[in-house]
Amino acid sequence: MARLLPADLAALAVGVKPGTLRVWRYRGLLKPAGGTERRPLYALHDLHAAKQADKPRLVTAACGETIAG
Repeated sequence: MARLLPADLAALAVGVKPGTLRVWRYRGLLKPAGGTERRPLYALHDLHAAKQADKPRLVTAACGETIAG
């Protein structure tokens, strides 16, 4: 069984801020392995996979529109 960590400890374990985990969830790079919507729990191996994944950057076009690049 994988060890599950709350967001604050999960972020500390991989060296990122808790807000980064929320961004990874929003972008589909990370899914909670348990817990609730408000208090997600993350598996350590999922955290390391998300940290190593290629992350698309947002680019602002000349007209001011933000696009994924």
